Amino acid sequence: MYYKDPEYPGPVEYNVSLGIKEEKETMYPFNSSNINARPPPNWKIHPGPDRYNLKYPKCHMKGQRKSWMFLSKAVRGLEQVESYSLVLDGSQYELKLQHLAGNPTQLWTLESTDHGTFFIINKGNGKVLDIQGGAENRANLITYNKHGGTNQQWHINSDRTIVSAAGNLAVDIYEGKYHAGNRIVAFKTHGNDNQQFHLQHHH
Repeated sequence: MYYKDPEYPGPVEYNVSLGIKEEKETMYPFNSSNINARPPPNWKIHPGPDRYNLKYPKCHMKGQRKSWMFLSKAVRGLEQVESYSLVLDGSQYELKLQHLAGNPTQLWTLESTDHGTFFIINKGNGKVLDIQGGAENRANLITYNKHGGTNQQWHINSDRTIVSAAGNLAVDIYEGKYHAGNRIVAFKTHGNDNQQFHLQHHH
């Protein structure tokens, strides 16, 4: 919308520089603006060779490890709007995609290893994200008792993929179907939307 400049009373004299407000860009993890996602508190990202080493916000409760949600990326509508409303849920043996509810089984803590990877631990059951049966393409992702194998260790990458240390297999929404109850599998890394997850801090 343009506003008429009173210095120029003619019928079509407008100064387009008046009345226009600059919009500030909202910053989210990985420097992108997304709808349906709440910005976390200040945190520092120290990238290595295409990896993020997460530095957690300070916690005022001793012994409390910070919790995170993994929100799936979906591009919807003719305008290709990014949406983040479905999350990784560990309420069942097999990992599922579910609507965001903030339940403990949708919350995860990250435990770093000496190899630049993370154990992703479900807050609801205390078990870790695991590729069922080892490191097979299309294998189901489950939560399982921690044993320290490479199929339980994950790289959290700057392109939002979560890739297994056991091979070039990423956390993947099965067949790219964004609906509650769909299973989550390990699939050869390609980096498309169904392998991208927004890591959001939970207060």
